[in-house]
Amino acid sequence: MRRLHGRKDADHEFFVMTLVSQIMTHKKQRQLIEMQADADKLFLKCKNSGQPFFKWHDWIGNHIETSLTQLAEFKKNRLAKIFSRGQTKLLQNVEEKKLKGSVLLTNDAANNKK
Repeated sequence: MRRLHGRKDADHEFFVMTLVSQIMTHKKQRQLIEMQADADKLFLKCKNSGQPFFKWHDWIGNHIETSLTQLAEFKKNRLAKIFSRGQTKLLQNVEEKKLKGSVLLTNDAANNKK
């Protein structure tokens, strides 16, 4: 039983070192640093998917690219929401100014008639 436990640790260490090497050599290294904190979860996910150890490098690379794509999509959607809210507020402000301007013009016209 003890040997099995030692083997599991070696697998985990190999996985973590593979993950770290992928992160260190990736062009978006700074965005991926947080992924190191999730190494245990990633290891379990990889093992549960039935990947043999010699394919872990490719699996991690695919996971990284998928994560970056999802992050980019999330940021794009968030910026679109912020932009649409900003546009909505801008349009509301313009409409309010138009209404105030038309009220002022109406008041000026009424004062000129007197």
